[in-house]
Amino acid sequence: MCSPIIYPVHQDALVSSSIPSLPPSSSFSSSLCPVEASSANLPESSQSCSPRAELCSSIVTEILSSLATSSCSVSVQLSTLATTENQEVASLCKVVLLTNSEATSTIGHIKEFLNTEKELRFDRLKGGDCNAPIVVYTLDGIRKVPTYVLKHEPDNTWAETRMAAITEMRNHGLENLPHIMKNREGKYTVQIGTSSYSCIDYLEPDTNQASSFEAMCALAAQFHTHSNTNSYSNNLRQRALDSYSDAEIAHVAPELLQWDPSIFQTEAWRICVQAAAYFTSPSFHEVYNKLPTQLIHGDIQPHNIIISQGKSFFIDFDKVRTDARLLDFTTFCGWTFLERYISLTEEDTLFSTIQTHYGNLQDIEKENFSSMVLFGRCAVLGWSLREIKQALCTHDRQKEQQFRGILMGTIREIYELYTRIHQIRNMIDKSHIM
Repeated sequence: MCSPIIYPVHQDALVSSSIPSLPPSSSFSSSLCPVEASSANLPESSQSCSPRAELCSSIVTEILSSLATSSCSVSVQLSTLATTENQEVASLCKVVLLTNSEATSTIGHIKEFLNTEKELRFDRLKGGDCNAPIVVYTLDGIRKVPTYVLKHEPDNTWAETRMAAITEMRNHGLENLPHIMKNREGKYTVQIGTSSYSCIDYLEPDTNQASSFEAMCALAAQFHTHSNTNSYSNNLRQRALDSYSDAEIAHVAPELLQWDPSIFQTEAWRICVQAAAYFTSPSFHEVYNKLPTQLIHGDIQPHNIIISQGKSFFIDFDKVRTDARLLDFTTFCGWTFLERYISLTEEDTLFSTIQTHYGNLQDIEKENFSSMVLFGRCAVLGWSLREIKQALCTHDRQKEQQFRGILMGTIREIYELYTRIHQIRNMIDKSHIM
C-alpha cells in the first residue's frame, strides 16, 4: 500500500488571513495564553475574572493551541518531504554525475516515464565491463524493492528502434524477453542528464544460474525463430565487419608498448596480429557477404541471460541488429564455452550438437563457423586495446586493470583456437604466406 503523498505547503497558506499572525516560534511558548500573561500585571484584587472573560480566555487559548499543533504537524510533514526528496536526489547523484537541481528535475522525468509516484532509490548493478546498468528501487514502507533496470543508450534513435523490435518479438510470443518500459507517448528512452536510458522490468535472479553450450544454442534458436520476420529488420541493418579494424592490433600505440611491452613480444601476440589482419582481406569480405543474415541478439552468452523463476531471459540489447546470424554463436563459443566448443570440434560432433539444440545451418555457415568465432575474438581484442588506451589517458586505474584482464584472456583464447583447431591454423598460416 502506498504512503500518502505529502505535497509541499506554502508557508503563507498555513494561517488564514482572517486570523492574526502568530509571533515567531522562538517566543511562541510564552505567547500561548496572552490573557493570562496580561493578568499577571493586575492588582491581586483585580485578578479574578468574570465567567464571560474566563470563557473568552479559554476559547482564545484553544484556538492558539490548535494552531500551534497544526503548525508543528505541517512542519513535520515538510521536514519528512524534504528528507524524502534529499534521499532520492542523493541516491541518483551517486550513480549519475548531476547537480542537486538537475537530479530533482530528472527524478520527475523518470517518475513520469515510469508512470509512478512512488519514492525511488538508485544504485549501480554490479558486473559488466563498462556502463553498468542502474537498478531502480521503489519503497514499500522502509523496504527497498528492486523494480526496474535502466541501461545507457549512446544512440537514442537506434535504441528506440531496437526496443520496438524487441517489444514486437515479445508480443508475438517470445517469452524469454523482459517487459520493456515505454512512456505514454510510446517512447522507449528517458533522458538522464545528457544521456538516454532504456528501461526493463527488474528480473529477480534464481540462485542457480548454471548454463551450458547446448542451452545457448537453444536460446539462439528461440530468438532467431521470432526475429526472422521482424518488421524492424530493415531499419536495423548494421554489419560488425563495417566497423571492424585491425589498426590497434597491427600498429600498437606507443603508450601501450610502454605500458607493458612484454605482452606484445610473445608468440601468442604474433598469432593475434596475423589473425586480425585476415579479417580485413577481400577473401573474408567475400565470405561475410554471402552469410545468411537476420535480426540477431549480437551477444548471446550466460552473462546476458538471467534465469528468473526457472525461465531464461535475454538482457543487454545494445548489439541487436540485422547481421550474419552466426555472430550469435561467436561469443559463447569463443569465450564462455570455449573448451566445450573446441572439444566438440575435435570430436567432429559440433554440427550434430547444434542441429539437435538449434537446427540446421547452411553449408556456407558450417564451412566458415570457426573463422567467425575467431572474428568475434579479434573484435574484442581491438576493443580492449582502445579501452586500455583511454584508461591510461584518464588515469583510470580500475578500468585499466579490468581491461588488462580482458586483453590477456582474449589473447589466450585466440592462441588456443589457433593451436587446437586446424581449420583456423590453416587459415591464418595461409593468409600470412599470401
